[in-house]
Order: sequence, then structure tokens, then C-alpha cells
Amino acid sequence: MRRKSSRKLSLKRITFLIFIILITLLFSYLFLTTFIVKKIEIITDGGSCVEKRQIEQNINLLGKNLFFLDINKVKQNLQNKFVCIKDVNSIKNYPTGMKLNIQSRQPKISLTSVGINATSSADLINLTQNSATFSAKLIENKENFYIDDEGVIYSKLVYQGSILNIKVVNKDLNIGQRLDKRIVENILKIFQKTGDQGIVIDKIFLHDNNLFIENSNSVLIFNTMNKIDTQIASLQLIVQKAKIENENIEFIDLRFDKPVVKYAKR
Repeated sequence: MRRKSSRKLSLKRITFLIFIILITLLFSYLFLTTFIVKKIEIITDGGSCVEKRQIEQNINLLGKNLFFLDINKVKQNLQNKFVCIKDVNSIKNYPTGMKLNIQSRQPKISLTSVGINATSSADLINLTQNSATFSAKLIENKENFYIDDEGVIYSKLVYQGSILNIKVVNKDLNIGQRLDKRIVENILKIFQKTGDQGIVIDKIFLHDNNLFIENSNSVLIFNTMNKIDTQIASLQLIVQKAKIENENIEFIDLRFDKPVVKYAKR
């Protein structure tokens, strides 16, 4: 009796185990074949630099399982392929859909590479104070580039318009290069604050981290990586003092704790 009872118990266990295996295989099959990407919706913003067709050709998502899809890898691959893409937001529409929202980089500054016979900022200061010498030694590259708020050079310039142009001294520029985003932020802040003070800007040069602002009467120098708010405050005080004393400023170097100021001869 015990042997028959034991055999019946073993048979039930085997039958139950087979049932579990079959159910597992069935659910695995349904899982692997049901949640497959069959439709992709791509939404681009108005300033998109990439066509939907190009994105579809490079994402290779059709036929992939939604559960195993690495969205971060999709984003990284698109950004590596198309530098002008700033961000990719994705939504999985189960069971078979995927939505991608493409955010393009927006231009904050245009950059132009210029060659000047200057190996240091001191050389550049001497040249900017002699406009004739400076113009003669200036070699400007014909290619301009867009740079966004993250400091990414992402496209060649299509239309200058009213966007701020910076001439980058003795440095080759290429799509995909990055500037420290703090440099971009501080350049934009300097541009705004100098405009608020009524300072006319003809040309702006960037050499290393030093920003040179030039007009027909004067040259201003900032360090774009050091205490920008302090430098701007110092400039405001110097300009106010010059107006009160009826002085014309030729040169201000704001990179130091005590700015260097040179006034025009009367």
C-alpha cells in the first residue's frame, strides 16, 4: 500500500512539474512575441536638424522587445550620430508602440576661428590697442559654427541674424567640440551687462579663457572662468567714475582683483 501511495504521489509531482514547465514556456513565448516594437512615432521640435527618416534608419528598434529595450543606449547612439540632438525623451506604448521626442540644440553664440600672430593674451592686448596692426594680422576663417548653452559646437552657421558672434583666436573649430559651459554662460552674461551699461561692442575675441571686447574707443578684458559678477561690478564702477570725471576709457583689464585702467589723453 505504501509503495502504491508513494508512486501516486511521485506521479502527481511529475505531472505538476510538467504543467508548470508548460505554463512557463507558454508565458515566455507570449512575453517574447507580444511586446515587440512594431510602430515608432517620432516627434521633432521646430528647430530639428535631423529628418525623421534619418532617425528611423539609425535607431533600429523595430522587432525589439519593449521590456529589454535600453532607452539610454538609444539616446546615446542618436546623440553620437547626430551632435545637434540635445535630448531624447522616450515613452513605451505597450504592447507594441514606442514614441521618441527629439529635442534639438538651440544656438546661443556663433563662433568664428581667427588666426592672429599672438601666442599669449599679452600679445593680443598689444595688437588690439593698435587697430591698424591688428587688422593687418587678422586672418578670419570663412566657416562659422553654432554653439549651444551646454558649450557644444553642433552645426555650421546657416544664418547669422542677430546672434552674438565670438572670434576664437588661434584655435581650430570642429563640429562635436565642447567649450566649458561656464564660458558660454559668462559670455552671455557679460554681453547683457555691458549692453545695459550702454557699452558699444564691435568685435569680441576669445583667447584661452580671456574675453576681449573691442570697439572704436576701447578694449575690455574679462576672465570668463573667474568671478564674473565681481568683474562686471568693477566695470560698472569704473564706467560711472569715468562719466563723472568726464574721462574717456581706452583700456580696462578686469581679470585682476584690482583692474588695470587706461584713460585716453586729453
